[in-house]
Amino acid sequence: MSGTAVARERIDAPTAARLAVLASATFVYVTFEVFPVGLIQDIARDLDVSAGRVGLLISGYAVVAAVVTVPTVALASRVSRGTALVVSLLVLVVAELLAAAATSFSMMVVSRVAAALTHGVLWSLIAPAAATLVPRERVGSATAAVFGGSTLAAILGSPGTTFIGELIGWRATALVLAAATVAVTLGLVWALGLRRDPRPPVAGEP
Repeated sequence: MSGTAVARERIDAPTAARLAVLASATFVYVTFEVFPVGLIQDIARDLDVSAGRVGLLISGYAVVAAVVTVPTVALASRVSRGTALVVSLLVLVVAELLAAAATSFSMMVVSRVAAALTHGVLWSLIAPAAATLVPRERVGSATAAVFGGSTLAAILGSPGTTFIGELIGWRATALVLAAATVAVTLGLVWALGLRRDPRPPVAGEP
């Protein structure tokens, strides 16, 4: 294998940083999805509802996301991939801020529905976005790295938000998530806006 071919197959540091940003996007989304799990009792007490009703926020999120995925993904196809991903994260920020400001169960429901609306958009576009950043030989590795963010969220997201929630309260924890999502959104603008395609042009292409 020639030195040029080996270099082409490698993922350089800037590209790795961009993939880390995409992985962070899946991390914050899944973390907010499971956010109420370890804080059910605290949320229920503050909103004056049963723990069972708060539990519905988790299952209801999944139902809404499943129902709206097809139409929202179709709508997102009318704009660029980068724009759709950024908008999905901005919607997540709004959802997190609504959760932090929630004074009633209804507001929490609105927060969860808002996040669920763009859930499918993010998951349908994140892997193709990763694929554009790397050589063809590394698409599988790039995709695995990006989805590793969701795996990490499943392992650390719920325990992490529970721990922070016990220290500063669940509303402040939602604000911390919102701040993290804003940072990831800015990183995503950089990662996709400055990307280059490292794959060699196909014969006949300009």
